[in-house]
Order: sequence, then structure tokens, then C-alpha cells
Amino acid sequence: MIAQGTGSRKQRALQVALQPHPITTGSSDRALEVRLTPREHGVELRYLWSGPSAQILWLDRVPQPDFRGERRDYLWHHTCGEWFIGEVGSAGYIEFNFSPSGHWAAYRFADYRQSLGDLVWEGSPPEIEFSLEAQRAELRARVPWAAFASFVSEPVREWQLGFTCVVERSESVLPAGTASADTLEYWAVSHPRAQPEFHDRRGFSVSW
Repeated sequence: MIAQGTGSRKQRALQVALQPHPITTGSSDRALEVRLTPREHGVELRYLWSGPSAQILWLDRVPQPDFRGERRDYLWHHTCGEWFIGEVGSAGYIEFNFSPSGHWAAYRFADYRQSLGDLVWEGSPPEIEFSLEAQRAELRARVPWAAFASFVSEPVREWQLGFTCVVERSESVLPAGTASADTLEYWAVSHPRAQPEFHDRRGFSVSW
């Protein structure tokens, strides 16, 4: 459990570049990186795309001034930032999904794809902001420290992180003869398998 006011919280900021899986096509003109910054109330993640953003499909945020994102499943069917966290020496891990729409998801796993259901905590949900320009896009997600409290030990030991992203590309930019299923790109710091698989712990390749 992460207790407030202790030295158990992580303090180091991270910046990592994501690479498209080798089976992904049409992504050579774009780049994606993730920046992690610890804050007083939680962790801030910034998913930064550079390159032609018009090729990517972005789920629209509900146009309401008081909009608050909701927990939603299957966000990874579309463009979605993902974050995986496991402790060294433990088979369990947690997964967060962040959509440009403002919706989010959080899950617990006892081991590789052994689901324990939703990750639930008391307090604020993640906050998500999204901005889009012709050659740049940014998804910013703020995750409260309370979200980790039920799943990690105190004091916090070394964590293994997986930074990943699903990118949905417009069919209009696909090469001739390409199946529509190939509109999904899979980005990660590392890809340990011949097919995309973000849950493989070998892909949790960033120590924190």
C-alpha cells in the first residue's frame, strides 16, 4: 500500500520512445513517445504523437464543459494509450487504458492474462486531456496515487513498466489490397513476440 507522506512514492521522471510492432505498416512517417512525471497527487502520463495526425482516427470527447470520463471496456479497439505496471518478483500486474474520448479503464491480473477484474480504489478517477494539431497530438492522463494502493507493497520496490499504445488508422491511407483489420497499429517500448502482445511481462521493459 502507498501511504501518503512516506518515501514510498516514486520520484523519478521517465521518457521513452515507442516503436511500432514489425507487422505494422504505414507508420514510418510518425513517432510516438511517452513521458511520465510523478506529481503530488499522482502520476502524469503524456502520450505524444508527431507526424501526420490526420491519418489517425481519434474518438471524440463529448462536447460538454462539465464532461467527466467514465470507466469503459474495450477502449483498445480504437486509438488508446495503455500503461502496464508490475512489481519485480511478483506475477501480478495492473493495466490502465486512456482514450482520447476522455474515458478510461483499469484492470488487475494475478498472472499472464489471469484477470482479477477491475482495479477499484477510493477517490478520484483518472483525468484525461487531449489536444490535436495537424502534425502533433497529445493525450495527457493523470492517475491518482490511490489507484496503486491496493496492488503494490510498501515501501514500493522496483516496478516494471510497459508503455504501449493502440493506434487506429484511417482505411483511406491503407495500401491497396490491405485488409481493414490492419487499420490497428500496435506500439510499445519493446515487442517480445512475433505477434503483438502487450501482456507479455518481457515487454514490461522499463524499470522504475
